[in-house]
Order: sequence, then C-alpha cells, then structure tokens
Amino acid sequence: MTIQPPTHPSPESPKPILRAFLPRLALFLLLLTLCQLLVGHLVPYTPDAGNPSLLQNSLDQDRPSVLFLGDSVMRFADRSDASAAGIATLFRKAAEYRVEPILIAQGGMHMDAFRHYAKLAATHPNKPKAVFIEINPAGLTDITHPFLYFRADSMTIYGMLHPWARPFLHPLAVFRHPMTKPGGSMQDYYRTPVRFRKQVIGHLHEYGWNNPKYRKITTAHQREKILTRYFCEPKSTNFKIRAIGEIARTLHSADIPAFFYVTPVDLEFCSQYWPGLFAHSIHEKVNVVSAQLEGTDARLIDMSFDLPHSAFSYADYPNEHLKLVGRGHVAQVLADASKDLF
Repeated sequence: MTIQPPTHPSPESPKPILRAFLPRLALFLLLLTLCQLLVGHLVPYTPDAGNPSLLQNSLDQDRPSVLFLGDSVMRFADRSDASAAGIATLFRKAAEYRVEPILIAQGGMHMDAFRHYAKLAATHPNKPKAVFIEINPAGLTDITHPFLYFRADSMTIYGMLHPWARPFLHPLAVFRHPMTKPGGSMQDYYRTPVRFRKQVIGHLHEYGWNNPKYRKITTAHQREKILTRYFCEPKSTNFKIRAIGEIARTLHSADIPAFFYVTPVDLEFCSQYWPGLFAHSIHEKVNVVSAQLEGTDARLIDMSFDLPHSAFSYADYPNEHLKLVGRGHVAQVLADASKDLF
C-alpha cells in the first residue's frame, strides 16, 4: 500500500483577491471625494484672503507693475522720519512713476511662501515687469520661526493655480488639518540648537530677546545677539536656500526679470563686537545666494555694506530696519538697476 503525502490547499491566486479589492477601493475613494465636496459646500468657512488674493487682484487689474517680495524692512518707518513711505513707495518715485509696485511684505523672510507667489506671478497672463526678492542675511539661518512656513498661503495659491484642487483644500482648512498650520510649535522653536562654528553652544530660549539677562546691555550680550542673528549658518538643504533657486528658475522660465537684493546690515555696529568675522559671515551668505542663481538670468544686488550706522533705526540693537535715508537708498539702487525695463 502506497502512502500518499498529505495534500494542502493551494494558496488563493492573488488575481481574484485584487479583483475583489479594487472595486472596494474605488468605492471608498468615491465616498471620500463626495464627503470632501459635501463639506466644502455645506460647512461655512471664510479664509483670510491675505496676500495671495492681493497679488491675484493686483495682477488682474492689468496695469504696469513690479512685484516686491520682502519682510518688515520693506514697510518699516522710523518715528523720526519725515515720511513713513516704505521702500516700494520710494521705488515708485525713483522710477519716475512709470510702474505700480505690488508689495508682499510680512515679518520674517518667508521664502517658502515666496516661491508660491513667484509661481502665481509666472503663470498669470499679466506678468509683472520685474520681481524684486529681498534677501535679509538675518533670515539665512537654520533657526526658523514656525510661522515662516506659511502653509495656509501656499495652499491658497495652489488652489488658484489648480482650480480642481479647491474642493479638497477647503475641507482641510475647515478641520484645521496639519497641512494648513505652521511648520512646528513654539516649544520646538525655542528648543532649536544654536550652533557656532558647527558646535552647539546652547538652545534658542537661552538667547531670546526677552531673556531677563539682556536687560542690561553688555559687550557679551551684544556679541550673543549678533551671533544668534547672523552666524547660525544654514545647511544647503535648508528650505529657504532651496526656495531661492526655485524662485529664480520659475521666473527665468517665464521670462520675468528677477532681482535678488541683499538688505543693508549694520556693519559699523556689528563689527566692533565681531571684528572681521561679522563681515566674513555676511560675505558667505551672499555667496550661498549667488550659487543658487547660477544657470538663470536673475541678478544679485548686494547692498549689505552700503549704509552707515546712522541710517539704521536702532542705536544699540543689531537690526536691518532703516530710516528714511536708508530706505531711499535701497529704492534708488533698485530703480537704477531696473531702469531699462520701464
């Protein structure tokens, strides 16, 4: 008698399983889409139009225009100034009123949002005659405030560029999905390591401007303020560095002249606390920006050391906010650099 080996049921072929799974997946996606659309139509939600709508509406008006992307340096006015005109307004005068500037200015250097503004300008039928992108050396660090990601603005512009996506973006905003929120928490921000010469010397909360130890101004404290503001070098993978190159390529492909300009810094004040090293740090940052512009026709205008200490707004604080004479200088340099366009 021959004993037959036991037989086992053969595993089910993957094809029938796949054929049964695909209709269920399709049904799930369909229901998800319907729920998204339903929420988008039934749940009241009025987003803050903000700068994306300002840019869209300004371009829609079909007027001669130039676009400025910058931070508080663009709109700041010193209390002692005879005029509160910002750099964009002074540029209009320096350009002999042949252009109408559109200003997108927010506190901090919002490169992550600026690359989306550049895309919106590049795809609009009424393209701006030029785009001026401010590069503030104080913003070129790896210490990044959570709100500098500006995901909400980026999503709004994405919806403008891709109308089919709007019904899906709306529910995300209604339910406050993480995609619509800043890129991190304030707790994480203050735990950011502070590095000097590639060595961690502490964490950001130890160097905050509101730290009680800074109530009394000392040489050591001034050195620390300058260090955290200018010396924390960004990595090449930093999103702000990558965004500079992306903006340049986007505008280049749309044949829009791009002017990246480095804001003046208070060399006279900062060099007395970090002689030689401060100027070297700023030069390194300018070189990083220049490298990102290679392969495009974007121009880099370096005004970092153009102005004396008296042109800055704070006598004992490292900053880039300018008095009227300083803002007028920046506006005139930009107008001279772009005069052939108008």
